[in-house]
Formats: sequence, structure tokens, C-alpha cells
Amino acid sequence: MIKKNFKVLIFCIFFSIFLSNIFLLSTNLPVQDDWNNIYLLNKFDGNIIKFFLIQDNNHFIFFSRILFFLNDYYLNLNFKITDYISFVLLIFLFFKIYNLIKIKNNYYFLILVSLLFSGRLFPLITQSFNIVWILSFLLLVFFIEAYNKSNERISYKVLFLILCNILNFGLHIVIPIFLTIYLIIKENKKINIIYLLFYFLIFYTTYFLSEKFVGDYNSITSSVINLKLLIIKFDFLPFFFTLFSNLSSIYFPIIKSFAPVSFVIGFIQVCLIIILFIKNNKLKKKSIIKFLNENYLITLGILASTQIAFFRIFDSMEVRFSIISIIFQIGFWNYFFHEIKKRFLLRYLSIFVSFVLFVTGYFSPYLGTYWQTVRYNKTLAIKECLKKNTIETKKCDDLIYFYVFNNGNWFDKSKFNIVISELRKEKKVFFNEKYINH
Repeated sequence: MIKKNFKVLIFCIFFSIFLSNIFLLSTNLPVQDDWNNIYLLNKFDGNIIKFFLIQDNNHFIFFSRILFFLNDYYLNLNFKITDYISFVLLIFLFFKIYNLIKIKNNYYFLILVSLLFSGRLFPLITQSFNIVWILSFLLLVFFIEAYNKSNERISYKVLFLILCNILNFGLHIVIPIFLTIYLIIKENKKINIIYLLFYFLIFYTTYFLSEKFVGDYNSITSSVINLKLLIIKFDFLPFFFTLFSNLSSIYFPIIKSFAPVSFVIGFIQVCLIIILFIKNNKLKKKSIIKFLNENYLITLGILASTQIAFFRIFDSMEVRFSIISIIFQIGFWNYFFHEIKKRFLLRYLSIFVSFVLFVTGYFSPYLGTYWQTVRYNKTLAIKECLKKNTIETKKCDDLIYFYVFNNGNWFDKSKFNIVISELRKEKKVFFNEKYINH
């Protein structure tokens, strides 16, 4: 009976653990990049189009800002809602991957659930800005699915998904690289050229509009990327190290000393893919195309990690890049289980991998239950301060600044004071009676 309902049982266990951490320790606490969105939303209160056009560290985050605007307009900035929206998107992503891969093996299913319900995702789920990472994964999967179905015709769905990826987040850069690879190896080059031309048309049009209407603010919220300088200063060894260490970072705490171990694991996994492919296939064009079509999550993961390695050297262990590692790992284990037929090995390997993912994700510092508990305690401390200091507010303002930026000072204090003053005036977030008395 248990064996028959194994998948349902495993899904319910991980689903319940993940949801209980959100439900029991959910907080209405904007942190880090959320504050820049609140500041810009107040700044462009009379011209919401400009709010959507402003780049954030050279990224368009159009869909995230729509959700942010709706949250402000209808719910007075209730950040608990975004936690549940992100969770719903994660569930949708899980079932999308499950249906695409058509999982039959119970042990691979265990790994899939462990990856997509990893405690390492809580910093992404519980920060409204970071919803862009989950959306990126979804939109890229939709793009490749539509691309593979388009065959010999131009697909309007593919064009639309290119547009959506550009508007969502900077991870869209993997699309022209992906299309260029297929341009080289596929016979029908015309379609790929059209897709590439459309990508660059949309890319440069959106950036032109952004610079034209909100260029002054882009210079504040985004640093200029000097591609020529990046290429001149390019160092292969750090690039190589970041590329491979990012692929398996999901298995480790967000501590930089684990990066070398993560690099070794990521490098071994890529080598295994190459060895298994050469062993079971002839190095022909058709075999390569078939591999790319069937294992696009491996391709996506490597391309996304390449992007991070080029622009953000030695940043592989950062929690926000976990989604890239998850993309690759889902693809890797799918391929591994397809090629390796030793059930004994697969059974114990899947149990070990899932155990590592669970323990690391939920019990490492600044991840999982630890992350949720710290955030919850911060909220309690802020509430207590606001109750005791109804007149002398500066003390609580300083406490909020300390907590929401994790003792950092990257967000300008004068901008913070403007935002906190507006929140107090409009009785939002911390200054809502429901927040203080709940």
C-alpha cells in the first residue's frame, strides 16, 4: 500500500513541512530590495509607468513590480501575501516539471521533491523581490517547451515568451545563447535568426524606453556594465570555479568555505554527463540535438551558471542563485536515472541526496527553519518596540533599519527615513494597528 502511494506520501510530507514553516512563521517584514521598491513606488505615485520602467541593478522586474503595485493598492503592502503567491508558483512549477519529465521512478521523484521544496528556497519565497527567480525558471521552461514544439514554423508563443522573459529578469540572457547553439547545430537556421532578431529588438527597445523616461533613476538603481572591460579582465580560472561550484550549491550551506567542495561536485557531475553521453551515443549531430532536446534543464542550468560566472565571479554560494543549481540538478538526476539501471545504487543514492538536501536546507544558518525563526523574532522585536515607544520613534526606526538590512548600510539612510515616514503616515506595514496588535 505504501509502495503504491509512495509519491503521494512523499509529496505530502515535504509539502506539509514547507507550508508549516510559511504558515507558522510568516511575517509581514519587507527586507533588502523590497525597500527600494517601496521608495520608488512612493516616488512615482503619480506616474506608475515610470515605476515599471526603472531597472533594478540592470534588470527589468516588470511582473514583480505589478504584484508589488497591486499589493500596495489593494492590501496596503501585506508582505505575507507574497509569501503565499511565491509558494503557489513553486507548486505550479513542481507539477509543470513533473508532467514534462513524466516521472515514473519513485526514487527520482524523491530527489525532485527534495530539490523543489528545499529549505534553501525560503529566502526567495519570503522576499517579494525574489519572486523573479521562480518566475524565471517557469518562463524559461515555458519558452523551451514552446520552442521544441514549434518545429519548422515561427511560433507567436515563443515570441511572446521571449518578451516575458526580458521583462521579468536578467536571466533572459540565456535565451540568445540557447538560440545561438541551435542556430549552429540545427538545419533550419532561418527560424532561429528571426527569434534572435526579435530578442535583440525587444531587448534594445525596452532599454531605450527605460533610459529615455527614467534614465536619471537608472543611474542610481543600476551600475553601468562595461562589457569591454569585463572581457579584457576576464580570468578563466575564477570563471571556471564559479561556473561549476554554482551547479551543486543547493547541497551546501551559504558559507563560502564550502565553495571548493561544491566546485568538485559540480565538475564531477558534468564529467559524468559527458562520459555517459559518449558511452551510450555516437558523437554525431543528431545525437547531440536529441540530447539537448531531451535534457534542456541541464543546458539551462549550465547556461544560467555561465551567466553568473561571467558577471558575478565567486558569488556561487549566494542563496538567490539556488534556483540555478536546482534547474541543473533536476536535469542531471533525470539523465542519470535514465542512463543508470542499477536499482540498488539509485535507491540508496536518492535517499542520501534527499537527506543532505533536507538537513542542509532546513537546518543550516540563514536557511529554512532558522531563516524563518530569525525573521519571526525580528518582527516580534519590532512590534514590542513600537508598542513601548509611541512618541519617541527614532529608536524603533533605527531598530527596523538594523533588522531589515541585516546590519548592513547599503540602502541610503536618508531614503530609508523618507520611506519609513511615508509608511507611518499611511499606516502601512509596521504602523498598521493589525500589525502591532496581532
